[in-house]
Amino acid sequence: MDNKISQRIESSACLVGGYLLNHRLQNSIYVASTKARKPLFVANRIPDEVRRDCENAFLSIIKDHDLNTDKLNVYDAGNEAEFKIQVDKYKQELSNTFDKKFKNSDLFDKFRLSYLKRRSLNAVDKVQKKISEGKNAFYCHNRPNTPFIAINSKKFITAIFHEYGHFLDYKNNPYLIAYKDASRACKKLFVPIIGINAMLTPELKKNKKDESQRISDNVGPIRRFCKKYCGLLAGGIMVPFAIEEFNASILGQKLANKYLKTDLAKKYVTKTHWHSALSYATLPIAVGLAMHITNKFRDKVVQPDNI
Repeated sequence: MDNKISQRIESSACLVGGYLLNHRLQNSIYVASTKARKPLFVANRIPDEVRRDCENAFLSIIKDHDLNTDKLNVYDAGNEAEFKIQVDKYKQELSNTFDKKFKNSDLFDKFRLSYLKRRSLNAVDKVQKKISEGKNAFYCHNRPNTPFIAINSKKFITAIFHEYGHFLDYKNNPYLIAYKDASRACKKLFVPIIGINAMLTPELKKNKKDESQRISDNVGPIRRFCKKYCGLLAGGIMVPFAIEEFNASILGQKLANKYLKTDLAKKYVTKTHWHSALSYATLPIAVGLAMHITNKFRDKVVQPDNI
């Protein structure tokens, strides 16, 4: 087989295999760490007195902050029929937003928008399922109309303070939307680039005859640096997401300490915020460690001289 064809096959195999391995490792590390923390907090075992205290506290927050449905909506999955109506309404809003962009776009944009629309609607369905099961809560600021919090008051009411912390964060920080958009763009752009570079850049070996000399190659210093520290770079890109979540938990905890009446409710809310903080602290570690392991695995499997 021609040497160039062989190189291209190995390069393609590196990209595909590296992506699959990296994705699998990220999920495995993150899920394993979440299961290890499971005894810390079980959402479906919240006592009724804690639930009532949280509900009353949040009603007091709404009153003191002069909130109405024009400023913030709260959708409760505890009322399944009403929650489904609100989710369907939100999905219709998403569809309409994409359809408006679809009309004035070229062929490539139509293909891209169709993919994004399908992915967004599928993501809404997954989030709806988790909220209904009491496994998650959700704050949406980028809604076309009013921001909203989606939560299950019967199973996971303690998360309401964290989600309201997101609302306060966006309200008090006018630059947060731009910051989050920039963070999301970095995640989508640079993490794949770092991974592709790590898969296509050969491992730098020392010359067997002279240990002080390196084998010459066409790889520049920037690519070499990005390959060497790919784990730290990929994990570092995820840090802004963790910081945003930490800040929401801090704001939510301050509100809980102020408005909750019972120590038991404060204890459960504090556990919720610790669980959230640990979960998002694990995310940069999982991404960085997965990238580092994938890079090392690639160097062990692929002969450096063949790429």
